[in-house]
Amino acid sequence: MIRRKLILLPVLLASILGSADAQPPPPPVSGLWVDDGGAAGETATLAISMNIAPYVAYAIAFSHGICSKPCTPQLLNPIHLLVSGQFTTRNVATHKVFIPDVKALVGLPVYLQGAVSDGNSWIFTHVCTWAIAPNLQRRFTLASSLRNFPQIPGNSHARVTLADGTVLLTGGRDLSLPGWRYTSAAYLYDPAKASARSTGSLTGGRGGHVLRLLQDSTVLAVGGDQTTTAPTAELYDPRSGLFQTLGGVPWFLIDPTATVVKAPGSGREYVLLAGGSTARTDTPTARAMLYDVQNRTFTALPDMARPRLHAAAVPLAGGAVLITGGMGPNQAVHDDAELFLLSTRKFYPWGRMTRPRYGHAMVALDPVHALIMSGGDSLGARTCMELFAGLQLRSCPLPHRLHFGRIKFNPVMLSDGSLLVAGGFFDAPAQPGRTPEVVSASGVTLLRPIGEQQPTMEIQALHGGMALAIGYSTTHHLK
Repeated sequence: MIRRKLILLPVLLASILGSADAQPPPPPVSGLWVDDGGAAGETATLAISMNIAPYVAYAIAFSHGICSKPCTPQLLNPIHLLVSGQFTTRNVATHKVFIPDVKALVGLPVYLQGAVSDGNSWIFTHVCTWAIAPNLQRRFTLASSLRNFPQIPGNSHARVTLADGTVLLTGGRDLSLPGWRYTSAAYLYDPAKASARSTGSLTGGRGGHVLRLLQDSTVLAVGGDQTTTAPTAELYDPRSGLFQTLGGVPWFLIDPTATVVKAPGSGREYVLLAGGSTARTDTPTARAMLYDVQNRTFTALPDMARPRLHAAAVPLAGGAVLITGGMGPNQAVHDDAELFLLSTRKFYPWGRMTRPRYGHAMVALDPVHALIMSGGDSLGARTCMELFAGLQLRSCPLPHRLHFGRIKFNPVMLSDGSLLVAGGFFDAPAQPGRTPEVVSASGVTLLRPIGEQQPTMEIQALHGGMALAIGYSTTHHLK
């Protein structure tokens, strides 16, 4: 029964078309990447950039192999891809390369290594890990080559898809100022027009906050590091395009879990905010507070069982919220869970996962089961998944695994009931942030890379089971 809820139709995969400079473009990064293509039996664009003075022109060769573990690539024998050429004046070269239609390569991380010569000796640049995908039709396409809103992945902004399908982006690092100073700017992105416009500003600068869409179509903005001396919250009304202050709140919570939960019977709406870190520090906290949507008031709650930074939370049946994992003091990673009950306003120990995780993703499959994916532990990002049974207070491992371990990512439910997984932080030298995957009951399937080389990529759910990929310099739509 659980598997049928996860996927309704056969899974299609995604790809990327197009790449363009953005405003402002990121500086060239030494290394290799795949701009488009990436599927068996088609042509891919391979690119290399080298910033090594005083070289002007280079010869370049690509080799291609399997990377069995991070940082320990092993060349295939024979080598499948080999091209050569010269750099442009920007020290950038691109090549169209046919990817062999070899079934053994599909679904495996692929290792690329560039060899650069100045005519006297060869220099081997660092590697890029990507994935050869099946050649299917669904794809990410370039939405705009000039992204007209300043929020970039990793700059601590918050975003949410509104009832009308537009995406509200708020706060984050002010890129016009040195250091980590936060902006109050807010923008509305219209997926239909692939363009953004400014809307009413936050009442003050915020970073590391959360936005939650409420049932009356307003948006709660709360948490994060603020320019104010005391923590506050505010409410965005899409009809007026303005934010109004809700006054003070009990705690500064940066990157907390924020879960919309409804009271059984009445359907009265609340938002549980729990954990994260304290203001202006990375110290994990166990503090929690509850927002009453009807009365527009905040209440301090008893602490959770333990401090949790980068935990995951989902609503379950009966006004309950399941919270799993996270990081505690001294970077200890938790494997336990706890349950918040709206009826008692308290937290209760609630079993354990199969392994410690932080920065993982959790999706409620039905009122009592949750799918837990990836995340990190003390050794790095993990690829395993598990099913948490809420009534049994325990998890069981699943036979399927992600191809890439990811930390701090948001899965998107597609129209066929499968889950799109992309973005997040990850272990070098692999760059899976721009390599999506689809999770279904039948397994995990890799997708083509998203766009040009990006420092990181974040995914936002759109209406109709679609998704928006927000890169450092461009945005892409899943088609």
